[in-house]
Amino acid sequence: MEPQSIDERRDKGIAWLDAKHPGWRDKIDPKLLNMAYCGECIFGQLYGYWGNRPVDMQDRDTLVAMGFNVSGTLTDYEVETEFRLLTESWLRELE
Repeated sequence: MEPQSIDERRDKGIAWLDAKHPGWRDKIDPKLLNMAYCGECIFGQLYGYWGNRPVDMQDRDTLVAMGFNVSGTLTDYEVETEFRLLTESWLRELE
């Protein structure tokens, strides 16, 4: 199975948010959005802090598959790049 693109992963996250958190888009400030920071990411803005995310969003593999996090196997440079690309992907959706 081929790895999914960031946009494909984000789209799964959007579907989850639409089902579980209707109106989530209105609660996200695109000017603050940064997926690398716990208080500025999607969950940070919705729940006050990354750690306050719902129970069904605790597993890292699930979070990565749904565009909320990056893989734990990446180098520091790759993590920085992946978070930047993930943030840009979410911002495109919020435009």
